[in-house]
Amino acid sequence: DVLARSAFLRYREALGEDIGAIPDGLYPGDYLKPVGGELAAEYGAKLTTLKESEWLPVVRAKAIDMMINVIRNDLAALNVHFDVFFSERSLIEGKRDEVGATIESLRKSGEVYEGRLPPPKGGNLEDWEDREQTLFRSTEFGDDVDRPLKKSDGSYTYFASDIAYHRSKVDRGFLNLIDVWGADHGGYIKRMQAAVKAVSGGKAELDVKLVQLVRLLRAGEPVKMSKRAGEFVTLREVVDEVGRDAVRFDMLYRKNDAVLDFDLATPMMLVKLFPAGMLGLGLTALLASFMSGMAGNVTAFNTVWTYDIYQSHIKPGASYRRTPEARSA
Repeated sequence: DVLARSAFLRYREALGEDIGAIPDGLYPGDYLKPVGGELAAEYGAKLTTLKESEWLPVVRAKAIDMMINVIRNDLAALNVHFDVFFSERSLIEGKRDEVGATIESLRKSGEVYEGRLPPPKGGNLEDWEDREQTLFRSTEFGDDVDRPLKKSDGSYTYFASDIAYHRSKVDRGFLNLIDVWGADHGGYIKRMQAAVKAVSGGKAELDVKLVQLVRLLRAGEPVKMSKRAGEFVTLREVVDEVGRDAVRFDMLYRKNDAVLDFDLATPMMLVKLFPAGMLGLGLTALLASFMSGMAGNVTAFNTVWTYDIYQSHIKPGASYRRTPEARSA
């Protein structure tokens, strides 16, 4: 609901109110100003007369809908298209509570139980609660500890919702699942793979691709951004500045688990130097130069291995014909 409360603040601003500094805990970015403007145009000052419990769902729905459209448009600018956009909220606000149904299904098969978790070894005891709770037997699938599915207030944990979401994939007939996560979620992989095995009866496999952060540079200098201050550069801004093909090339020729240093100056230089239709040739030339350098390194290593290591120390006096046999052994 942080998004909805942040958008409501921008709604009041659109009505002409001086909202001052954005309070801590709310999103400060200007990207929510259009949401506030749309709400003001549609409802006037009506929402300000309602209780939070009444305006919150209205503002939330509008904010989510507009943000999803922004994401769709940004991805389209990069020529990336999704067949399905899945809402986590639909799992509990649909015709039935899919998260609760998933928990009960796992309870019947013996993979969910009520119990207590031991104190974390060497962990922060302030976050640990000595209470009976609903737990998933993830240790039976290779995880370190069993995982909670409900919070102390009775609401579902993120893990419970994630299990239900992956169960929906299995129910739709998909058994080879691929998730793309940020690198800071690496510790979440074991438990999610355990859950996928449980909801599929061991038939489905989950492959998680971790993606490292992108460091945005301009002529070698980091572009300053601050999440707290709402100052950041969006993907759409990068695409608009340097072009779709340059962004796609720079992202795809590196491995997903390698940190990506994206220098805005390099593609801009190519765009300015190469006429229309020649940009692809320029990028290909850069890649060919890189591969040529790598080939040179391999050749140099072969020379060092043959003459400086193998013939000098391992097999002194070995003939040239003998060295290929040693390399292939």
